[in-house]
Amino acid sequence: MYYSRTLTQFGIGATTAIALILNCAIARANPTFEDAVFRHINEVRANPQAYATWLSTQRQNYQNNLLRLPGNERILTHEGLSAMDDAIAFLRSAPTLSPLSASAELSSSARNFGKIAKSQRFQQFPGAVAELRSRTQKDPIATVLLMILSDGDPNRSTRTTLFQPNYQTAGVACRVQFRLSEFCVVALSSPPTPRSSRPAQSTPVRPAPARSATRVQPTPESTSQTEQAIVEETNRMRANPRAYAAELEALKQYFEGSLLKLPGYPALQTQEGVAVVEEAIRDLKAASPLPRLSVSQGMSLGARDHVLDLGPKGKVGHYGTDGSNPFTRINRYGTWQGKAGENISFSPIQTAKWHVMQLIIDDGVKSRGHRKTLLSPDFRVTGSACGNHTVYGQMCVMTYSKDYQEGNVQGRN
Repeated sequence: MYYSRTLTQFGIGATTAIALILNCAIARANPTFEDAVFRHINEVRANPQAYATWLSTQRQNYQNNLLRLPGNERILTHEGLSAMDDAIAFLRSAPTLSPLSASAELSSSARNFGKIAKSQRFQQFPGAVAELRSRTQKDPIATVLLMILSDGDPNRSTRTTLFQPNYQTAGVACRVQFRLSEFCVVALSSPPTPRSSRPAQSTPVRPAPARSATRVQPTPESTSQTEQAIVEETNRMRANPRAYAAELEALKQYFEGSLLKLPGYPALQTQEGVAVVEEAIRDLKAASPLPRLSVSQGMSLGARDHVLDLGPKGKVGHYGTDGSNPFTRINRYGTWQGKAGENISFSPIQTAKWHVMQLIIDDGVKSRGHRKTLLSPDFRVTGSACGNHTVYGQMCVMTYSKDYQEGNVQGRN
């Protein structure tokens, strides 16, 4: 994610394609209710921005706390429009995810919801398992919509779980009777956690020798090292873009269609495949060397505030839960001048090199705003902060400005 007052406006431009997607889905030959729920979940994961646009057209169906969806009974909500507006904001900045694979075993386990203990129903699945429920509606679109709204849940746990990339398989059971109500129950599972740990930080995209293929999980100290290494990696790329293009060439061999299979890591689903890597290589080869970025303590603290705000909540976006934006956050600890911007990278691959490469590649972002920010000659100062993200593994925030006057940062950690 990127944010710059002079490059782009915040937000990914969604289209109204979701209406066409939903209409086409309904027109298919006699799908079961459960099949349709499963398909709609995958469609939302595949294009959350388009779904956000469609969702905004449903705001007119609220009457105070009553939601009157066409073709459905009236739904009494807890929060009214605020839950829908929160969902729209989340979806507009959510990354696209690969489709869930259907599992008959998970569907069978979901069908026994409330009858057999969860530990017994899912004991055959070696990875992490989650179970969600949504009150069954007259049509599957409304059922999925209620999952996305997560109305009445301050943690939005149903929506957050549906957008966790580690879940790769799902099963759906609808009309499940539980406490005088009917539910659709969605069971999700992830692959088993590998016993081996992650490859060395300095070589995340190349085959590593067997003796150095793994390392322990990141510690708070290694997170601090990643923050520093992101600045070093960015400056190394800016100093010699042509040489960095050659390093991107090493990624191309690991693509299988739109899947990127880096050694030692789970496969990553991309939107554009190897084509966007080739485009980034061309841009780097055409770029001139750029000035080094100096590190600002105040700008790093502003970035840290955003990590500590969004990471534990599993949220994404450039706006904080307190309403702050990148410019107000870095101004807490000083004053930016001339031009400012912000990049955010979310990834289960917790290395500085991958965070920078991911932003340079800029898969799925038509404007290539992250790449433009990293290659901007106007930026001379940067801040960096990383931390755990409950949905996507790690979150790193990088702030940039043309000039920055440090303020009072005494006592700030």
